[in-house]
Amino acid sequence: MSHSASTKILSQLKQLSKQALNNPSNKLTVQSLLEKAFKNGKPLFSSHDRSEAATFVTNIIPVLDSVFVDIHGSMNTDLRQSAQIWRSGLQFLVDEFKTDEILYQKLKDFLTSDPVQCVEQYISDSRDSLPEYGDIAHMDLTKIPKEHYWWF
Repeated sequence: MSHSASTKILSQLKQLSKQALNNPSNKLTVQSLLEKAFKNGKPLFSSHDRSEAATFVTNIIPVLDSVFVDIHGSMNTDLRQSAQIWRSGLQFLVDEFKTDEILYQKLKDFLTSDPVQCVEQYISDSRDSLPEYGDIAHMDLTKIPKEHYWWF
């Protein structure tokens, strides 16, 4: 984990925790946050930043829920790989808080919620569909944990 990457993720979490639930910029901020969580080294937070991050994550669960509803509503084959990245980023974010029993349980409950499950279902249902306009970026699947079943 680079300090700069951790700071950017923490900064985005803080920004989201202060936003209104219906703020139009939430979707892009969450997508950017989840892409960083996917691409950056792990752990995402230093032990020093983890408790602050936990507070922000607790506060943004309703924002994540709203954004995943929106993501599902806008899904198409061109966004399939992006949805896989966002879902993996979400999983990496959740995994950061395994030692915080209360938050981890809230996040696990969110992972089984309709918005997240609907995005996973779309990913599964569109597995054999090629993007209409975009290309599929090459992903080294050996670097993706097997627990991220939506890739396989």
